[in-house]
Amino acid sequence: MSTTKKIMIGIIALALACVIVVFIALSPWIILAVGLLLSPAPPKPEIKYGEFDFKFVYEIDGEIHTIEDTIICEFDGFNIDEGNGKTRRWKEEFKNEQGNELYAFRVEQINNPEFHGYNSGRKPVYDKIVLKNTDQYKVLLSVADAEYFLGEPNDKTSGPIEPTIRIYDKTTCYYKDFEESEKILKSHDFKVISWECDEPIENTFK
Repeated sequence: MSTTKKIMIGIIALALACVIVVFIALSPWIILAVGLLLSPAPPKPEIKYGEFDFKFVYEIDGEIHTIEDTIICEFDGFNIDEGNGKTRRWKEEFKNEQGNELYAFRVEQINNPEFHGYNSGRKPVYDKIVLKNTDQYKVLLSVADAEYFLGEPNDKTSGPIEPTIRIYDKTTCYYKDFEESEKILKSHDFKVISWECDEPIENTFK
């Protein structure tokens, strides 16, 4: 056998050995992935779409503002992960006929030079309404998600929902904690005047 053939056989054997080693190393993950794909999905909701109106009246810096909007909620298939298996996926968005500024946490991170690692191409979720936008922070209104409104049985929201106000700090790209948020809101004489919101539905799953 010539030297060239011996070298070729050696290269092929080494390549096969590498493939076998890689396969053995990845086999637990492959088995897990196959198991997740073949596992049964939870039942689908009978009602897959809904629109829920809300009205939020507030005062800030001595001015009274009214937010009237609709949350569009929809069943969006299933998630698959090793921790929870297959779970129902939901999505929501504001109809935003008033043209209010909306907020998505991922976009804020992507646009900040310190957070290039978050630029994964995933579509941002604009799940908050901006009530006030300053040079340093944004005052945000958050409402319940689609799981709550469309009757997801695993949703942890208890009782009638209340509007959630959060302060996003542009300089740190994180939310302020409760105590700091209260100080900022107090400095702007922020008050909730009224809150009205449609009730969630009672859904069935088959």
